[in-house]
Amino acid sequence: MYLPGLKSVSKTTDSVVRWLGYNHNDAPAEGSFYDCQNISTGLYPVLTARGRRASQDTSGSMKATCVRDGVLYWTQGAELYKENTKIANLLLAGSVQRQIIAMGAWVIVFPDGVRYNAEDGTVDTLGVKNTAASVQVTLCKYDKTAYTDYVVSGTAPEDTAKLWLDTGETPHVLKMYSTSAKDWVSVGTTYVRITAAGLGRGLALYDTVKVSGLTGYDDLNGDMIVYAADDDGIMVAGIIDAAATVTGTITVERELPELDYITECNNRLWGCSTKTNELRACKLGDPTNWTSYMGLNTDSYAVTVGAPGRFTGAVTFLGYVLFFKEDCLLKLFGTKPSNYQISQTNCRGVQQGSEKSLVIVNETLYYKSPVDVVSYDGGLPSSISEALGNVAYKNAVAGCINGKYYIHMQTAAGENRVFCYDVEHGLWSREDDVQVTAFYSKNGDGYMVMANGSVLKMEPDGVTAGREGLSERWWAETGMIGIGELNAKYLNRFQLRVWLPEGSTMTVKVRYDDGDWITAKTVHGGRNASLLVPVVLRRCDHAALRLEGEGAFKLFNMNKVMQVGGAVK
Repeated sequence: MYLPGLKSVSKTTDSVVRWLGYNHNDAPAEGSFYDCQNISTGLYPVLTARGRRASQDTSGSMKATCVRDGVLYWTQGAELYKENTKIANLLLAGSVQRQIIAMGAWVIVFPDGVRYNAEDGTVDTLGVKNTAASVQVTLCKYDKTAYTDYVVSGTAPEDTAKLWLDTGETPHVLKMYSTSAKDWVSVGTTYVRITAAGLGRGLALYDTVKVSGLTGYDDLNGDMIVYAADDDGIMVAGIIDAAATVTGTITVERELPELDYITECNNRLWGCSTKTNELRACKLGDPTNWTSYMGLNTDSYAVTVGAPGRFTGAVTFLGYVLFFKEDCLLKLFGTKPSNYQISQTNCRGVQQGSEKSLVIVNETLYYKSPVDVVSYDGGLPSSISEALGNVAYKNAVAGCINGKYYIHMQTAAGENRVFCYDVEHGLWSREDDVQVTAFYSKNGDGYMVMANGSVLKMEPDGVTAGREGLSERWWAETGMIGIGELNAKYLNRFQLRVWLPEGSTMTVKVRYDDGDWITAKTVHGGRNASLLVPVVLRRCDHAALRLEGEGAFKLFNMNKVMQVGGAVK
């Protein structure tokens, strides 16, 4: 008797040898994960757990941060710290959102306008405001010597040996008799010394100050250039008929503008103000003077822009200053006030509240726009966040750590998310749900500042084995595997090649045809850390895998075995 022959069931095997990180879309590519936590692409193409985070010993709750020459400066409340040492004789104004900028030897805190010299330890303020109830005004020479023997008259005096203050002209003019010209000629620039105890404290030569309260001396009120200063007074260009005492509330102020965001470029501080819709720059090399206009290349600079809306960020990129609004970018060209130009590009700007997302990684600028995360290389911004799915994020804070772009964002519901963008390979990974207020890098190490002010050091990926933090939990979920097959192909099994050292564990769970997660296998690390983990599946149309565990691991590759059926399922 002859029996009919049976054909063997055909099977196909596909391998995943490159793991592509996080892809929160309905049909992620094979090798990517629809959702994950504490996973990293740092050892690409191998998948691994992120590096551990070690708590750092700080003396307080850290807020604004700045690293200069490998030294960390940070604020807490009304105090500035250098590493863990509070800087003496420096007091900030209450609890406000601050920005710390390094410029030359100085570490400057805004909006307080306080600075610390990192080389010699001196402290002073950018703005100065001195007042007096009574001042003495005296006509003097450039060397501060007072004019004492001169005639005040509307007509020329007969005595040509004396100086003549001509009140017949407006403004009045101090003249001397020229024997060669046989006529009275102007002396040139005259100066007025304004003196009172403490009136010139903190001021310096060529500062621009605003003087007010000099009743009866309108020409001496307003913006004035200081030609000499000491604790007891200042000298400005001007003329008065005679020395006098002026009473009232006399104020001499070196003003610091109210700026939303600050950046440093080419030895100037640059800032923007939503209140006035202006871009401002300090005097060259002098962050204390923002209204110095002497007709020099070193002058301060100010310009009003036409683009409406709030400023949302500022950054220095490839030698240019960039200012952002949500729907445009303003780029500064030029080398001095006489040739500065502003170019406006209408494009995706920085999202309101995400000014801290502006970070440069490997000569490319990254930031959070109102709709996505973008990269900018000098042309137009390009989206890099397709893998993040259709979730709307806000309040982004970012940093460059070991050549990667780390970013913390919040969902519309206020849920925290920490992501890492692998710039070299263009891959995303999701870390966890902590709230981060700042990232910074110091001496090659990365740090994250938590919402409570504590600081965590971020270890490199793949070095957690045998170290503190080994029990860090991680998990990763694939999308639906097999959903793209049109004919009756059925998933048969998976094979995973993993590295699992002693002390680590991994559990494999399977979800069949959109059902619940079912535990398929749990493995423990051992001395032979390299393991082949087979996962036999029951017959199904499609399935998803969830890998979860504790401690270090590496996922090298995965085989997917499928059983071929007919055209009809």
